[in-house]
Amino acid sequence: MQKAFLQKIFRVHFVLFLLISANAVASEKITSLDKEHIIVRYDFSKLNGDKVVDLSANAFEATLHNSAKVVTIGTEKTGIYNVLDLGAVRGLMNLGEGIGEVFEQLEEFTISVFFRVDNSYSFKEAGSPIMSLSNSLFASKSEDGYIELTLANLGYEISPTFRSDEKYTKVGINQPALQGSWHHLVYTQNNGIGIVYFDGNVLSSKEIDTTPKTVYDAQAKGTTINYIGHSTVGSESSLDKTMVYDFCIIDYPLSKEEIDETILASSNQVQILNKATNAYRASSKTHETKAFESINKGTPSKILIHRNSDGIIENQIVNINEINFDDTKTTFVWNNTENSIVENSTIEKITFEDYISSNQEILNASNEFVIYPNPATSTIQVQNIKNDILIYSVTGRLMKQVSPQKIINQTIDISQLKNGLYIIKSGNKTKRLIKK
Repeated sequence: MQKAFLQKIFRVHFVLFLLISANAVASEKITSLDKEHIIVRYDFSKLNGDKVVDLSANAFEATLHNSAKVVTIGTEKTGIYNVLDLGAVRGLMNLGEGIGEVFEQLEEFTISVFFRVDNSYSFKEAGSPIMSLSNSLFASKSEDGYIELTLANLGYEISPTFRSDEKYTKVGINQPALQGSWHHLVYTQNNGIGIVYFDGNVLSSKEIDTTPKTVYDAQAKGTTINYIGHSTVGSESSLDKTMVYDFCIIDYPLSKEEIDETILASSNQVQILNKATNAYRASSKTHETKAFESINKGTPSKILIHRNSDGIIENQIVNINEINFDDTKTTFVWNNTENSIVENSTIEKITFEDYISSNQEILNASNEFVIYPNPATSTIQVQNIKNDILIYSVTGRLMKQVSPQKIINQTIDISQLKNGLYIIKSGNKTKRLIKK
């Protein structure tokens, strides 16, 4: 697979070189990125309490959740770097809403990130995104649109609704990212052309007329649910056992020259990060090494018994009555089903997973409430609300008022409203809604 992957990277036709040259930003050789064009950049060097601070002029603050933490790799000899370690159980970094507001304004842009996926991580058919932007934690059902920079099928995905929509576009390849070492992934969009670079080489190129604004047309402003390491498509996998370094978004498309010669320089930075990681692994904890852990941890709700031949036994933690061990077998006594008796020789591992509280805690910590679907026809779901919900016409007429029955989730009937644009308010927060 690795050989085929590398062959794919270097199978670059002459016409593609012409394409890149024609669309490249004219610039002299540079050694640093122009700060005025960086709209978000996390190199994990700047921390503020439980927040990770963006180095751009926007100074966004991101929050770590579950197993995610910032660790320092390397020694004085190799160089010392702070990196995001997503950990083993649904680690993520909540980027907040600000990034959605600025990203929606971009038609031409660059997304760049260094990553290292551990060999023990198992890619599934979809998901495992480094970056995921949406207006719902269930983007495939709510049809609110989403944008992902994914490692399972390496590349960039965007849809104004969901994957099967005719406007869904993927620029990339149907192979997962290489594992066990650091790599550099860049996506640029310029004048209707999307290009994916992997370790400084062109991996894929495609015409694309879908811009972030296409996804955000139905919203009052950009996406509200924006993550590193976790999908907003409910059925997809999160990105565990992965380290991330220098995630940035730039408001113009970098040329290949700029990718090669700025501080993003793929080959140089990848080598440096690999040396730092090897030193970190060899020495475990040195005096230079520190860990900055998330204080936003969810509660595991599920136990999984992984067996080497007969699959996984799964049950809710609340259903455990007792677990009995002996020399040859382990008996799991459940409250709700028959006992599970497993030969010890067949057990690979036992894990506790499914952080059921974490996604809702993230929503509750958000400054905005969430509405989906949008546009809507007959009903809407409103999440993360504490105050009365007021629906106004664009002329300011109050059309509907609903008192929240639950802070977490509420279904509102809008079938009596005429088709058109409405303003929804809850407290001092406002959203646009399109009824169709």
